[in-house]
Amino acid sequence: MVYNINEFYTTTLLEEGFIPSHDDFGLNPAGIVKKLSNKLGNGYYWFYEKAGQFSIKISDYYFYKDTILEFNIPECLSIANYHSISGIEFSPYRKLTTAGIKTYMGSKNSYLLMYHKNIPISSIRIEIAPEYCTKYIKNAFPEVYETFLPYNPRLDQIRPFPEMATLLDEIKNYRGSKDAAITFYDNKIKEAIALIIEHQKEDIILEQELLLIDDANQLNAVAKHLDKAYFKDIFKEELLNLTTMNLEELESKFKMLHNYSIDEYVLKKRIGQAIYLLLKTSFSIEQIAQMIGYSSVKKFVKVFQENTNLTPYEFIENTRD
Repeated sequence: MVYNINEFYTTTLLEEGFIPSHDDFGLNPAGIVKKLSNKLGNGYYWFYEKAGQFSIKISDYYFYKDTILEFNIPECLSIANYHSISGIEFSPYRKLTTAGIKTYMGSKNSYLLMYHKNIPISSIRIEIAPEYCTKYIKNAFPEVYETFLPYNPRLDQIRPFPEMATLLDEIKNYRGSKDAAITFYDNKIKEAIALIIEHQKEDIILEQELLLIDDANQLNAVAKHLDKAYFKDIFKEELLNLTTMNLEELESKFKMLHNYSIDEYVLKKRIGQAIYLLLKTSFSIEQIAQMIGYSSVKKFVKVFQENTNLTPYEFIENTRD
C-alpha cells in the first residue's frame, strides 16, 4: 500500500468541511493548512507529509453542533496527544480523552466518531507507515526486529507516556525554517519509534513478571467467551470454570492484560454492538435493547446515554443525512 497522507487528508478534510486557508495560524511553513468552514465551526487543521514514511497533524478547531464523522484511516501507526477533546469513538467504542497518549494501528476499516459541540479538538498526532517503521527498526535496532510487532495490541491504548508527550509538543512548537523543519521532523519520528520500542520492552518484561503464559491463555479464553456471550447474563462462576484462578486473581489479571475490568469489557461490547445495529440495521430500539442484553428499554437508554451523551433516539437523528 502506498502511504499518501496528503491525498487522503486533502480529500477527507474537504468532505468534512475544511477549506484552503491563507492564514498559516503561526504554524510551520513546511505543512499545509486547512480551516474549518465558518458554517460548521471554527479553527484549523495543519498537516505535513514525507511520502511513504510518515505524516504530522496539528489541529485546533471545534464544531457548532455535535458532529459524527465516518472515514477510513490509512494503514499506519498513529501516536496522538490531545490537549483538548470531548467525544466518542464508536469503532471500537471508547471515550475520547486527554488522559494520556493515544497509540493505535490505523487500518482500512471504517472509523466512526462523534465530536461534542463547542469543545476544541486540539491535538498533535504523528502517523507512521508500517513499512517505514519496520525497515527503520531493522536497520537501527536489529536486536529487537524479530520481536517488535507493529500491529501489537499493546499499542492500542491510552495511557500516560510523558516522554512521548514531550516529543510531540516539541514537534508542535517547532518554528524553524521549512528546510530545517524537514530534518527536524525526520529525527523526531525516529525518536518516537525508539520510545515505542522501549515501552514495548517494558510492557513485555512486566507481563512476564506478572503473568504466566498459561495465565494469558486462560484470560484470552475468558475474553473470547465474553465476545460470544456479552448479550447474556454472565456469572463469574462460568468464567472461573475457564481458568484455574480464584475470582480476585481473575479480575486483577484480566484488567492487567485487557486494560478493562470484566464488567467494563462487557459494557464496551454491548455499546459497540448497539451502535453498529443503530447505524447498519432497521431494528427498533426495543429490539436492539433485547439483542444486546437489556430486558428493559429504559435501562438500555440510560446506559447508552451515560456512555455516549446521546439517547439512542438522538443518536439515530444525528446520524441521518
